[in-house]
Amino acid sequence: MIIEYSIFNWKNIVIYIFLLFDSYYFDAFTKWSIVFNLLHLSGIVKFSPGFLCCLSSIISVMFYSAISNKNINSMLIKKNMSIYYGIYMDLAYHLFPFLYWNFYCLYYNVKIYLEEALFVIFLYISWIRSRSIEYNSYSFKAWDASHIYVEYKYKIPFIYGLYGSLVCMYFINYKSYFMLIFPILHILVSQINNNYDIIKN
Repeated sequence: MIIEYSIFNWKNIVIYIFLLFDSYYFDAFTKWSIVFNLLHLSGIVKFSPGFLCCLSSIISVMFYSAISNKNINSMLIKKNMSIYYGIYMDLAYHLFPFLYWNFYCLYYNVKIYLEEALFVIFLYISWIRSRSIEYNSYSFKAWDASHIYVEYKYKIPFIYGLYGSLVCMYFINYKSYFMLIFPILHILVSQINNNYDIIKN
């Protein structure tokens, strides 16, 4: 039997507010996801599986959309870590949560609610605007998070954060494997842009 958890009780809201204002330790959106997952698995604060599934899905797709040989090397140098530790971090932070929550929701027939998918989009926008160094929200540069990670072509990966959780919701709820074409195409288009520099930063 699967217990449904809310994402809007007072404990959850306190965590959201804390992460929103703490830009030093929790600057990256991936760190938010890790906090949510650790709190959930430890039982301290519970989040709904649908919410965690949508969150892990957009983070994973955006990461693999943004990654390139150049920024991998830059990240390894910036973080002073080996390629092997980098692969471990990728598996732990991006791939494993994505695979686990998608499998969990499919296996247990978890229904992802529209408000969960929309709230992930809201969190993503709140994070990127609260961390932006650009004042004007109407400028594309306002959605660039290169100063948090390393320089990357942000425009195409950013866009997936605006609709990816809805793709995840339809995929899980209707087991529509056709929906997988969206993240796959998004990653392919982004990688083409990363290599051929079609859309400038």
